[in-house]
Amino acid sequence: MVGPMNTDGTKTDGAKREKTKKKKTKKECWAPIDACKAVWESQYFVPNFISRSVALRVEDDHWLIYSPGVSNLETFAQVVGGAPQVKISLLLPNHYHHMGTTAWLKQYPHAKVYCSSQALRRLKKRGYPVLSIEDSVEDNKMTLPPGFSCLIPEGQRWGEVWLSGTLDRGDRIWVTCDTFFNYSKYSSHLVARTLQKLFSSAPGLRISALVKWALISDRRTFGHWVQQKLRQDQPSIIAPSHGEVYRAPNLTDQLTALVSERLGV
Repeated sequence: MVGPMNTDGTKTDGAKREKTKKKKTKKECWAPIDACKAVWESQYFVPNFISRSVALRVEDDHWLIYSPGVSNLETFAQVVGGAPQVKISLLLPNHYHHMGTTAWLKQYPHAKVYCSSQALRRLKKRGYPVLSIEDSVEDNKMTLPPGFSCLIPEGQRWGEVWLSGTLDRGDRIWVTCDTFFNYSKYSSHLVARTLQKLFSSAPGLRISALVKWALISDRRTFGHWVQQKLRQDQPSIIAPSHGEVYRAPNLTDQLTALVSERLGV
């Protein structure tokens, strides 16, 4: 059997091919949100979809990673630079977003892992190695940067945790997982595009039909809780796990109207 050939007819150097690393895309590189050096974001690839990680700088040598992915782990080194004693905490935003945890723990074996108590129960049922999870978010042992807090929506069944905080310029940001989507257009990938249309999760700010029908246990409770938190926080930036970071002065009104329309509250 003849192996791969170069254009001149000679055989390719298999060893050289093995050493050639796949170049990371721009999406997998980390960038600060609104020029805030304490809050960075990057996207990572999972089968058929793109998801987002958010990194919060808790202290000079301590970072909290919200929804850790695999394909953006390598590029995170560019954020921490040559910090020799970097401390990492991993926050699993629900019981679905855990697939990058093993890779991050291999790179940072002393990292602490957190999730909500509801997500922890579900992960146990699915046989996930929960011994790697330090504590639930409700234990209040997870350290956050000044001005940031955790939000755990009521009336949901998938253990979702959000982050709420203030950026350097004074803008309020919400970091959310699977509740809100913000794809600017339909995906070019057939499977992803089909699911987006099936569950009405694109284009623009959306609440997926899958979330509405399968992941929310009490729509009225969930919807009223979200609307109350929106009135309290008044976010102008949202960084969802799926889609683009979205900024708007009237974001609170947009999200309030979306929750009312989609959930009937």
